[in-house]
Amino acid sequence: MKPVVVHKPIPDIKWPHRVVDNFFDEIDLPWIKEAFEVGYEDIQRKFPDCFSDGKLRNYEEIKDKSGNKNLLLTGFSAYVAFFPTGRVSATIDEIWKESVKLYPYRKNKSPDRKDFFSCIELNIYPPNLQYGRHMDVFYKSFTGVIYIGEKGEGTTLISGDRQVDVTWKDNRGLLFMNVDEGRRLKKDLNDELSTWHSYENNSDDVRYAVNFNMTHPSDMPSVMSLFNHRDKTLFEPKKISRVDYPSFGPILVNHRPVPKKGN
Repeated sequence: MKPVVVHKPIPDIKWPHRVVDNFFDEIDLPWIKEAFEVGYEDIQRKFPDCFSDGKLRNYEEIKDKSGNKNLLLTGFSAYVAFFPTGRVSATIDEIWKESVKLYPYRKNKSPDRKDFFSCIELNIYPPNLQYGRHMDVFYKSFTGVIYIGEKGEGTTLISGDRQVDVTWKDNRGLLFMNVDEGRRLKKDLNDELSTWHSYENNSDDVRYAVNFNMTHPSDMPSVMSLFNHRDKTLFEPKKISRVDYPSFGPILVNHRPVPKKGN
């Protein structure tokens, strides 16, 4: 089993973070890759209008195919609940302890708590999607983004006037903790401790990435509502063609142009 390799923090990025290689082990990684392949085939059957010649169309061509004029279709995702954190727990603890010293969280986010909910979300993004500068939503107390596949574009980290690109590598993860509630609401672009980041897919192929998240117990209703909206069969027996892979559903966002990088 390949060990997790933890890189030193990037000096220009002032908010707590780590880049780790070999995030998933030799059992989980092949399962995740096959889940993406099965999911891709499944969404092609479910959403044929989003495909052309067996390939997912560009973002501009699928964004209005949600069936609701108020929502944009930005890709497809599937959830796996209760994902174990043991493989990267030491790294999570380091980031967590650094963060609680920096951010005045209103909720109790003591590193001694043992009741945070963890899950992973498998995301399939279309070609030519640009998702600009943003901070994570409130229910994501802790975030990881893990790249799947040999080619792709990583994540741009932004700290004040500094920007650094995390290079894409198969099974490489970017880990960080969300900011305090005040910073999330203020959205100060010049604050070097605000966890601004962005990502793009400028290729003609899909982008496979896994989100790993931990959620404070008080925010669990929001997470469960999102789970149920994305996959209405999450808590029902699934009829699947191969083995027990999660079911993919559309990622829908409020109708507004997806911001371009740096905006």
